[in-house]
Amino acid sequence: MFSPYEDLTMCEHKIRKKCLVVGPSNSGKTAILNTFKNQNIKKDRNLRLYGAEYSDIKINENISLDTWDITISPKYNQVTDLYYKNADVVILVFDVSDQKSIHTLKKWITKIRPHTSNIVIVGNKVDLLKHGYPDYVKERYRSILMSAKNVDSVNRLIQ
Repeated sequence: MFSPYEDLTMCEHKIRKKCLVVGPSNSGKTAILNTFKNQNIKKDRNLRLYGAEYSDIKINENISLDTWDITISPKYNQVTDLYYKNADVVILVFDVSDQKSIHTLKKWITKIRPHTSNIVIVGNKVDLLKHGYPDYVKERYRSILMSAKNVDSVNRLIQ
């Protein structure tokens, strides 16, 4: 599994990295972060974020992530561009069970790429797939598949 922190795990210093979690609406960005922070699944399906939410996520005793869960809407475009500045990693979350979400990936990557090349693409909600992972995504994007309803898969993503 790809980890943007691999080269940092043996450091003796305390390291803080800036991490953005972005993607289409209803892709499960906030659910992923809540599952990691709480180490359990929240039953509230109406988790909605308006704007941005900050979390300090401790990876291990040496590494912490300054994590920004960001909702992107046209009226916030200028503000959200500021969040990309100096980002060490951007986690792009999309809903694998929603064609509209999948078809926005190229737009998202185009928006993120000028700010960082360290993009982790996450296909969330695999538990909702009825016919397997779409070939279109397999062929074009290397992504991590997971479900925010699975604590172990969320932990593997973050760590």
